[in-house]
Amino acid sequence: MPLGWQIDDVAINGITNLPFDTFVADRGLCSTSSSTTEIHALGALLQATVSSTLATPNGAVEFFENGKTVGAAPLVNGVAAWNPATFLAPGTHTITASFGGTTNFTASTSAPATITIAAPTRRRAAR
Repeated sequence: MPLGWQIDDVAINGITNLPFDTFVADRGLCSTSSSTTEIHALGALLQATVSSTLATPNGAVEFFENGKTVGAAPLVNGVAAWNPATFLAPGTHTITASFGGTTNFTASTSAPATITIAAPTRRRAAR
């Protein structure tokens, strides 16, 4: 859905009763707004926040490790939460979050975040 109106290549000849004097140049309302993506560890979850000065972006965020997609989550009010322990092996991982962009918002990628996933606790079976 466009964020404004844009009138291009309009020629006016012979019309004298227009409701406006001149056309106003597009001031960025019809273009794509830039976005930024940040990633934070929040307990066991990784939280990616996508923001823009124009409005709250929608869509999805993909989580990457070494250039490979390891997870994805939908944006809800500009925030995507993902549990890396569900998909990654125990150990240290460097993850980035990437917002692919939409019609109204440009794509953006977070700085890398390093997380450590603990090995599951071993329990002895009862005898």
